[in-house]
Amino acid sequence: MEEPRLFFNVMLHVGTLIAIVLVFWRDIREIPKGILAALGKNRGTSGLASGLWRSTQGRLAILIILGSVPIALMGFFFREILSYLFASPVFAGFMLMVTGTILWFTRGRSSDSKGMDEMGVIDTLIVGLGQGFALIPGISRSGITISFGLFRGMEREWSGKFSFLLAIPAILGALLMEFRMPSELSSQELFSTLAGTAVAVVVGYLSLRTLMHLVKRGNLAAFSYYCWGVGALTIFFFVRGPW
Repeated sequence: MEEPRLFFNVMLHVGTLIAIVLVFWRDIREIPKGILAALGKNRGTSGLASGLWRSTQGRLAILIILGSVPIALMGFFFREILSYLFASPVFAGFMLMVTGTILWFTRGRSSDSKGMDEMGVIDTLIVGLGQGFALIPGISRSGITISFGLFRGMEREWSGKFSFLLAIPAILGALLMEFRMPSELSSQELFSTLAGTAVAVVVGYLSLRTLMHLVKRGNLAAFSYYCWGVGALTIFFFVRGPW
């Protein structure tokens, strides 16, 4: 395949974003309602910040904003280095094996009682730091953020949910940085783009549902074998070169 157009890649991310919104729509739609309610209740008072923190949806919004800080800073300051790393399939294969190792250490971890209400600023920043590390090619964004959440004692279901809620501003930020509407698009390119986006929505939705089911059951470590295998094959083929 020739190098795909940037617009096509961006639209695949749009499809992924749509899938996340569909799966977590109930949580997402309640966030602005909760924020507006907290603002109305504490309008004109000095306790606005604490009022938002005490509100369930206001607290969730604050956690998402805090958790997005690390990836924003890392993406801004290390963009050139990360672009260089993406040119090395061998490096990506090695980091995929690192992802597998991180997932492996989640095995046997019990589902602790730390939900959203018990989640602190440090917990949020550590999960957000994991999302920042996912800018490195080969590091799974969902894998590392869910793992870091489990390492911090978060409930399995909440760890998975927060991971993907945290993905929304990250994907939106990437779209704003990368989106460039092509000057012209042939009918074939338009059809390919729409088809790719539609497939990304469907596969993303089904994959996310399956992943959340596995996370609830504590089977995240099962993905380790896949990461190790694909990582090793990637290194082997690109080091060995064409047959």
